[in-house]
Amino acid sequence: MIDALVNRMYKVWLIFDPRLVLVGLAAFLIFLAVVIHTLLLSTDRFNWLEGVGTKGAPTAVHYVAPPAK
Repeated sequence: MIDALVNRMYKVWLIFDPRLVLVGLAAFLIFLAVVIHTLLLSTDRFNWLEGVGTKGAPTAVHYVAPPAK
């Protein structure tokens, strides 16, 4: 059954133009990336452009091991 599906998979590209599908997919992914980055930059926690000191930003804590005896 799987072999029959794989052998007929090329017919999808007879219905859809591959160039149009790839351009549409690229446009959608770019739009999605812009939307996600805009949402992140609009928050106080994930706005990496404002720099250090923004409200709720995580800080790095370094553990220093005690000296060996």
